[in-house]
Amino acid sequence: MITCSILWDVWKADSGAKDVVVAHMMPDLPNVGVERDMESFKEFFESPSFRADGLKIYPTLVIRGTGLYELWKTGRYRNYPPEQLVDIIARILAMVPPWTRVYRVQRDIPMPLVTSGVEKGNLRELALARMDDLGLKCRDVRTREAGIQ
Repeated sequence: MITCSILWDVWKADSGAKDVVVAHMMPDLPNVGVERDMESFKEFFESPSFRADGLKIYPTLVIRGTGLYELWKTGRYRNYPPEQLVDIIARILAMVPPWTRVYRVQRDIPMPLVTSGVEKGNLRELALARMDDLGLKCRDVRTREAGIQ
């Protein structure tokens, strides 16, 4: 998959520079879709080629003045609906292996600047609540340290 091959290039470039490898993954990119997003995360977590210490999940945001904004404005791109995005993030968090720390689940961009995409600033909290509703557990380092579960 494209996402994982890009991550491999980043890992090779980064692995000698630091003690910790943190991957960045971006669900909801144009022309990808839920199934392919989930396959990318599954491959990332299950493949021995990827054993990142940390992960930052950045769902795609539409910001005025960008090329993606133009696609969105003309109807050629649509973000996942908010409830579906919460479900997707919950399913991703359920896949996280216990040695991985999830540092972020969304970008730290003020909501008034976001035209489309994540609609609330507490996406991780919403996803953890959805996981609880579904009987799923988040095993990442941060969740266990914080005593959330």
